[in-house]
Formats: sequence, C-alpha cells, structure tokens
Amino acid sequence: MKKVINLISLALLVAIISSCGKDKENPTIVLNSPAMHSHHTNGTNISMDATLEDDKELASYHMHIGDVDGNHDMAFPWEESGNIDGKSFTLTSSTTIPNGLSGMYYIHIMVTDAEGKTTESSTMIHVD
Repeated sequence: MKKVINLISLALLVAIISSCGKDKENPTIVLNSPAMHSHHTNGTNISMDATLEDDKELASYHMHIGDVDGNHDMAFPWEESGNIDGKSFTLTSSTTIPNGLSGMYYIHIMVTDAEGKTTESSTMIHVD
C-alpha cells in the first residue's frame, strides 16, 4: 500500500511540475495610441504605441493598415514586422499618411508568442 501511495504522489508531483512550464495564455495587446476613432490628415505623421505581453515568452509581431477584415490596403502601403523576446515589449512606430486618402482605416497588430499562440487587435482611424 505504501508503494501505491508513493507512486501516486510521484505521479502528481510530475504532473504539477510539467504543467508549470506550459504556456497557458495567449499573448495580449494594448494599443495605447492612436485612440480609437481618432482623426488624421493626409501627409501628416501617425504614431503608434502598443504594449505586447505574454505569460511566458514573446516571439514576433506584425502591423499593417487595412480594412475592417484585416486585409492590407495597398493605397496605404505601410507595414512592419519584427522578432521580439521577453514577457513584455513596448512597440513604437510611425508612418506618414499618403496624400489623397480619405475614409476609415484600421491599424492591425498581431503578436505571436514562443509557443505559436497569436492574438490580433485593431483600432479604427479616420483620414480626412
């Protein structure tokens, strides 16, 4: 009986230790700027600032400007990608709004953690 209890205790200990190392959460994105529904003018600079976090390890990000469905808008050719590491990363970037644009656009951000889990976020901007 003592051997059975020891085996059960050992199995529980192994299960607890192995579960501690697993990545349980998807990464998170907090877009600090620009604000949702902010207005921007052709030819001006738009600055983006976001905080990317994960419970274990970040791996990469991708940003672009496009439509509501996440399709990249070729009239607004800016996009950016990069490899990152650590549990938290402050992403800062900027681009100039091309002349001749008007309407609603979306800044899309996707972050991937070291386990391959992804999170996407977007914010609507208005170009006048």
